[in-house]
Amino acid sequence: MKCKTLAVTVLTAILFISTLSVIQAVKAFSDQPIISTSGAFTLYSPLNVTYNSIPITLSVGFESFMGIPYVLSYYIDGKYQGDIPYTVQRSNETHIEYPATGSLDLPALSAGSHSLTVNMNGVRNTTYTATVCFTVTAARNAVDMNPSPALDSEMPSQFEAFTVYSPANITYNTRFLTLNLTFECFHMKYLLSYDIDGKHIGDVPYTVKYDGELHIGYPAAASVDLPPLSDGTHSVTVHMYATELKTRNPYYDGRVYFTVDPDGKLTPQSISNLSIQAATYNMSDLPLEFTTNKNISIAAYSLDGEANVTINENTTLTDLTEGVHNLTLYVQDQWGNAANQTVNFTIDLPKPLATEQPEFSSPSPIGLGLAATLAVALTGCLLYHKKKSQATLKRQQG
Repeated sequence: MKCKTLAVTVLTAILFISTLSVIQAVKAFSDQPIISTSGAFTLYSPLNVTYNSIPITLSVGFESFMGIPYVLSYYIDGKYQGDIPYTVQRSNETHIEYPATGSLDLPALSAGSHSLTVNMNGVRNTTYTATVCFTVTAARNAVDMNPSPALDSEMPSQFEAFTVYSPANITYNTRFLTLNLTFECFHMKYLLSYDIDGKHIGDVPYTVKYDGELHIGYPAAASVDLPPLSDGTHSVTVHMYATELKTRNPYYDGRVYFTVDPDGKLTPQSISNLSIQAATYNMSDLPLEFTTNKNISIAAYSLDGEANVTINENTTLTDLTEGVHNLTLYVQDQWGNAANQTVNFTIDLPKPLATEQPEFSSPSPIGLGLAATLAVALTGCLLYHKKKSQATLKRQQG
């Protein structure tokens, strides 16, 4: 009897735990955003969620049949917006059907609830439609997938499913760049493609490391040489399609902005290491030396607001007078990129040393009296000896 009671208790506990697990699973599933489908395509983004800090991208996927053109268009809040460009994967191979993806950035949306409807025309001249409702908590600007596009940084750009190491958000002095990215590869196939400035270019081949071993995820790297690029600002957008991912959105995108400037004509000019600083100098001749970040075609300076003086190289300012002076240095390259730097400095020349003159003290009255007495005595003595000499001479003559 006790065994039966114990068995019933254990069975009840198992049923209770199972029931809780089912309830939690149902709740978790109900909390997931819904992916809209039309029977001919799947609308992966936007989802029926609230967007507040990430860009909103329209993303659809479908199976494209050989030889059939498709037209995809979309509406926001019932208003026609335009067509959706799409790319067909593996179009150079022979298949009955091919995976295809369509993607674009939605225009700026006001805060509030919105609806998006996608229409597809193609198969048997039938129109397929899918609609999703979502919410925007703040007005948003045009999409910018780069995590920090305003920064001039060589740091890799990290996105949800992959990391782009090259190109980085910097200025390059070459038109020939390589697209390098890494991602974690699971037990499925991936299709990687890329766009330049919104135009589809092609696929990105990738390799998987340790694929002969048993792991849950494997490090993978993808690389392709970009076509020669023109001077100016560009963007590279990477598209990833996880072909066997059915439980959630299998499409991922990431965009990086960069600049190509092989000749330096887009790079701002700058001055550094100016030899004259905001200081006081005890000399009237100062060397004027400086460096620039690239070659220049014109250099000139203005001293104390006077007319510019053109120089070809480092020079010397001579015969500077004492006092405060103002110096402005100008440089410009052959494309008109200019820079200037201004500095105030002071000339304080050393004062000449004064010549020391010997000092003579005025004689005192006592000294003067003593000198007069000595002079009188000496004179008297001289007269006495003179008279005595004359008397002696007369006696000798007589």
